[in-house]
Amino acid sequence: EEDALAAAKRALVPPAVRSPDFLQTLSQSTGAKCRCDAVWYGENIAYGCKTCAKSSASCICVACFEAGDHEGHDFYISRSDYGCCDCGDVYAWQSSGFCT
Repeated sequence: EEDALAAAKRALVPPAVRSPDFLQTLSQSTGAKCRCDAVWYGENIAYGCKTCAKSSASCICVACFEAGDHEGHDFYISRSDYGCCDCGDVYAWQSSGFCT
């Protein structure tokens, strides 16, 4: 959480003062939220991975699942009426299961 807080404080620094790699380091900092911004409503397909998920409610979108390395994992496909992709969220998903 401290890394995310420090990153948020750096976000308040005027753009001319920020380092050129600010956005890249922000997305990779501990506590950074989703790299994927997929949100869905209505009938959609989502993947759950019992190997990567940190809770039974965690899921990722099809694109992130296909771009990640889940070979040999205990995963399932489900219908989801609403949700958001947890790929990139270190509080919901193991980083080893993030897409590339």
